[in-house]
Amino acid sequence: MNADLPYLATRSAYADWSPPERELDHAQGAWLYTRDGRRLLDFASGSGSLIFGHGDQGAVQTLAEQLSRYAVYPASEFRAAPVERYLEELIAFAGGGGFRRAVLASSGSDAVEAACKLALQYHHARGDGERIHILGRQASYHGNTLTGLGVGGFQRRRAPYERVLGAAPKAAPAFCYRCALGKRADSCAVDCAGSVEQAFAAADPRTVAAFVMEPVVGAALSAVVPDPRYYERVRALCERYGVLLIADEVMTGFGRTGMALASQHWRVQPDIAIVGKAMSAGYFPLSGVLATEPVAAALRSRGDYFENGQTHLFSAPGAALGSYVLGRIRSDGLLERSLRMGQYLRERLAPLLELPIIGDVRGLGLMAGIELVRDRSTRAPFDAARGIGRRFARLAMQHGLVVYPSAGGAQTLDGDHVLLLPPLTIDEAEIDVAATCLLRAAAQLADQLAGEPPSIDDPAPQVRPVPVRTP
Repeated sequence: MNADLPYLATRSAYADWSPPERELDHAQGAWLYTRDGRRLLDFASGSGSLIFGHGDQGAVQTLAEQLSRYAVYPASEFRAAPVERYLEELIAFAGGGGFRRAVLASSGSDAVEAACKLALQYHHARGDGERIHILGRQASYHGNTLTGLGVGGFQRRRAPYERVLGAAPKAAPAFCYRCALGKRADSCAVDCAGSVEQAFAAADPRTVAAFVMEPVVGAALSAVVPDPRYYERVRALCERYGVLLIADEVMTGFGRTGMALASQHWRVQPDIAIVGKAMSAGYFPLSGVLATEPVAAALRSRGDYFENGQTHLFSAPGAALGSYVLGRIRSDGLLERSLRMGQYLRERLAPLLELPIIGDVRGLGLMAGIELVRDRSTRAPFDAARGIGRRFARLAMQHGLVVYPSAGGAQTLDGDHVLLLPPLTIDEAEIDVAATCLLRAAAQLADQLAGEPPSIDDPAPQVRPVPVRTP
């Protein structure tokens, strides 16, 4: 393959990027097929968007049919039945009685931007224009816009833009395996929820408009599930201080964790929810923002519109496809299937914990994470420069499995982990294949590392509590 391809040169989170040698030919279901004849099981699934897998003809036909009728249209002059129908279906699917309004967008990053703007406009409409800060957590990811990066705490992706993003306070993540506060999961009082209040205080709670969080952390920490008490306490803090709670469900929504929205596992109602990825099963750029009636009513009380115009705000093809996706989730029982297959996946991954480089296996539904460690007894991470997570992913691919590697989370750039996001249509036999590939890759990596001298840059085994980040 010609290395001088017309890509803008980039640097990934793991290594200098160059065009890979392998070329994809086609894909079907959970499988990728390369031009050189290899078949690979896809447990990255378009960053979790491909909930039906590849080659779903119902999705293709639905999209083609609507595109043949009309696509983008002048929404100020015309109504469109596919859009109106889908918004009602979306609210019914995700709302559980809580959400009453929705708007569409094109990507998760767009939707994060829109949600933050909606929170600011809500407070402005209520005459509380001093609320200008959107706060988030360390080790979190909310998209690639400057707003999303600023709210998030994914250090690797923030690095080139830090001077622009500023230093808004960040709460600690709800990450019991690597507690940023030095606590133990079996004896703490969910102090990570208390750190949210500390972040409000650091910013001055009278100036905080919203708090954004992933109910289950995705790329930044690989499937970290909070203490069951955490979300309810954060909800109570937001109500106490008049702060809107925004749930970033871009990766966790639409059955990925076994519920319509992951926040429903804890029976907590966010004021705003951000959805994307699986909304279109990965077949069209589609995302959305859901809002409760009080949020929408504040704008209506002043006769305001939500100021967030963009080209695909009223996407007829996206809406038609979205209706198809919701219909198939219901008819195929994919929420229940995600819970059942997710439990089976974690059971099959349990033998990984017998290997010295595997510190944790975690997740919810069909969203699973594997933590790689240098020392399991102390949970000491590998030095980030060694790219251990990426090495593990490459070995897994050699054995026939594609995964989603990431790094960071050990209160530094260190901390290697791998995210598994299979289609919701995955079956037990395919999970068995994936587990075998992962066990072989992990054992191979452990053998390789045992024969290598330790890096002088590897951190000493210790817990490094990190307080709330303040300006």
